[in-house]
Amino acid sequence: MKPARERLFSALARVYGERGADLAREVLALAETQEKRPGPLDRLDLAPGEGLLIAYGDQVRREGEPGLRTLGRFLARLPGGFGVHVLPIHPYSSDDGFSVIDYYAVRPELGSWADVQALARGRRLMLDAVVNHASKESVWFKRFSRGEGL
Repeated sequence: MKPARERLFSALARVYGERGADLAREVLALAETQEKRPGPLDRLDLAPGEGLLIAYGDQVRREGEPGLRTLGRFLARLPGGFGVHVLPIHPYSSDDGFSVIDYYAVRPELGSWADVQALARGRRLMLDAVVNHASKESVWFKRFSRGEGL
């Protein structure tokens, strides 16, 4: 009997052809290489009393104030050092921010890039880049669907 990995690649070849199976092998090899390297969480080195809040940029709200500013004000009130991992901040068309329309912009209701910089001052900040997601409304997707490539 073939090892599980080879059975997987055989199944992928049946569905996607040999090129699909080859791509899966390349992705797996890359993932295995990355697993051996220290990741961003390995370098966080949180001290006792520190924490990392994971939140959407509009999860804490204050009327008339951009979400990232309100989030920063909330974090400033927490005891000890709290960093923040902010889920997607870009304009999107669906999927709670994971169908990005424009990676260069911040959703207006959250604020601006200046608000992102202010949120990072004096604390650890992690943003979801979600580069493996795109909206059908994005410039990239529209160009690709017209056959213009990347």
